[in-house]
Amino acid sequence: MPKVLYLGHLCFTTVLELAKPLIGAIIMKKKEENLLVYVPVHTTKHQWELLEDGIVQIQIERKAWLDRVVRFFAKTPKIMKIDLDAYGSRVWLEIDGVKNVGAIADKLKAEFGDEVEPLYERLVTYMRILYNNKFISFI
Repeated sequence: MPKVLYLGHLCFTTVLELAKPLIGAIIMKKKEENLLVYVPVHTTKHQWELLEDGIVQIQIERKAWLDRVVRFFAKTPKIMKIDLDAYGSRVWLEIDGVKNVGAIADKLKAEFGDEVEPLYERLVTYMRILYNNKFISFI
């Protein structure tokens, strides 16, 4: 007989049985989410520039109070510069507010071939990283 965790007058197994339809709907919603159809755009929060060698450099101004304290004691620069690699730079330059992630994947495949495989998994992960760090948003 399985152990049952009692929560007041409802047991844990009963709560799970009641929540199954809700959990199933959440899982289905996540499965249906297809990032390839989203259109990414650059946010205006950070500046960026294209370096001579074709690499994109994102510049983040460090203006929070904690950044100022760290800058005072550690003598760190006021602007943090992040250099993207060749693939990341190509993705960044393809983000124009018109092309969706699937179209960007097609451009990467055409330019780099099998070097970027597994393409979709890597690109979706990269887009999520850019989104989570507020470098891009989706429209």
